[in-house]
Amino acid sequence: MALREIAKSIIPRSQWSAAYVDAMPTMRHARGAARWGGVAVFGLFWMIGDDAFKWAAGVGGEEAEE
Repeated sequence: MALREIAKSIIPRSQWSAAYVDAMPTMRHARGAARWGGVAVFGLFWMIGDDAFKWAAGVGGEEAEE
């Protein structure tokens, strides 16, 4: 159940405009966002695994100096 449907079942109809119920994402939008999020995560891990993006794997870590 999407956020919009949950809100419509909880919030009284007279207050829908004040709570922006119709502006909340539908289930179709939630699935689309999850799909693109998965693509982004896959792309990020693919880039980190590529030799050209090895610097991204070490971001935030300390480098050992010899």
